Amino acid sequence: MGTSVAAYETWVADIRDLRAFALACDLKSLTSAARVMGENKATTSRRLTRLEAALGTALLRRSPRAVEMTDDGAAYRAQVARVLDCSETRTPSRMDVGRCRRVSFG
Repeated sequence: MGTSVAAYETWVADIRDLRAFALACDLKSLTSAARVMGENKATTSRRLTRLEAALGTALLRRSPRAVEMTDDGAAYRAQVARVLDCSETRTPSRMDVGRCRRVSFG
């Protein structure tokens, strides 16, 4: 993978794509992730497909009843946690830019 957050920001149309991925991983369900996001399952699925296409790798294995992280997905999930922490808990004026913007994936 090896993509920096700065480069990745040009690919992510919406931080909600990352949140949907994190929720799907944590809940092991697209339906549950969609419910928490307040959207339908198809929208959440499109978010994940868009994210995988941008990264050029499969992040999740999907089955009718559950989702499971691939090896790349597990590595990416750890990095997404840091990105979401920076985006959700800090205001821009208080953000630790060095910690939040220099995350590398892979």
